[in-house]
Amino acid sequence: MNKNYNSFIERRVEKLDKNQVLKQAAYDVFSKKGYKTTAISEVAKQAGMVVGSFYNYYASKEVIFLAIVNFQRMNFIHFIN
Repeated sequence: MNKNYNSFIERRVEKLDKNQVLKQAAYDVFSKKGYKTTAISEVAKQAGMVVGSFYNYYASKEVIFLAIVNFQRMNFIHFIN
């Protein structure tokens, strides 16, 4: 395969992995502290990232929260079916 294509795929997988790490970190912090008292800096720290990197994946705390809620909702729907 094309070297550029392989590099693109590797970057995409890495980005997906970091996205999952961020979602898990946010889930953990939200579960412990609640939505209102959780800061983006706490989510980033839990994920092993700097705050600026968070914004490469999510525009706000609300957006990552809704992504987690949607993921959990889809898991629940799948479970009951």
